[in-house]
Amino acid sequence: MMSNEQEILYRLELWKYLSEKTGFKNVEAGVLRDIKLYGGMQGIWVDKQRTVSLAKEGVTVSVTHSGKSYPDDWSEDGVIYDYPKTNRLSGRDESEIEATKNTFKLGIPLFVIKHVGHSLRNIYLGHVEAWDDDLRHFLIIFDEQFPEKTPVQVVREDPAEYQTFTLFHNDKSVKRTVQSRPNQQRFKFQVFKRYGATCMVCGLNAVALLQAAHIVPKEHKGSDDPRNGLVLCANHHLAFDLSLFAIHPDTLELCAAPSIENLQELLITVDSIHHLSCLPHIDALRWSFERWQKNNERTS
Repeated sequence: MMSNEQEILYRLELWKYLSEKTGFKNVEAGVLRDIKLYGGMQGIWVDKQRTVSLAKEGVTVSVTHSGKSYPDDWSEDGVIYDYPKTNRLSGRDESEIEATKNTFKLGIPLFVIKHVGHSLRNIYLGHVEAWDDDLRHFLIIFDEQFPEKTPVQVVREDPAEYQTFTLFHNDKSVKRTVQSRPNQQRFKFQVFKRYGATCMVCGLNAVALLQAAHIVPKEHKGSDDPRNGLVLCANHHLAFDLSLFAIHPDTLELCAAPSIENLQELLITVDSIHHLSCLPHIDALRWSFERWQKNNERTS
């Protein structure tokens, strides 16, 4: 019977083979099929014949990404990968979801294959860091040093509640563009996990239009702690960043800027964020509210 360690070594050997023979960019899809790294049109490829001895559902070898995603779902550091949703029979989708979870449970890396052309693919080595069964997606982090840096826990409940809150950090990534910022996917995953996939101030629940907003912005060295985050639609994210409204740290009520007649003018449908089951950290709200007051003093 094959062990977890043998499967890890096997996958790292595949990674080494690609490094030496083809590299990881613009690889022909046929090459990946030949070494059983790729299942063609299948989003999740499980070599069940090889891995069924490790888990009854098998262990996912690779997931395929179409190359199209929401801007903050993909970067060179990781991806938020949706669960499969097809009409296949026999519980195929759920079996593939479990097989992907098994990579975490067994400490085995997986490959992410991204379409970059008709028959060309880019390859990434990574690990499942967490998943969310309510929002039905995985957080996969790319890490060529696997298994030296392995995930330590599954995010089933918000771990932030048990950690010291850090409002600011000295991450050099604040100097990067938004598109290349490390931890972007992790931050979005954790913020959506904490608050749910609904705009906090208007109730919009179209995921394609929702964003994870920093309360203390990255440009001011705001941390990626999910308690420094809000789920907002694109319009209200922009309005928040422009100081058109704010959240009072003591009452949790929404406040409109003096230039705005009322919250309804911004199509905001709630008066406060009391309806949230989890709240942002009060330190973040205080910082943001003080900044909002200063910004509106300048424009009044």
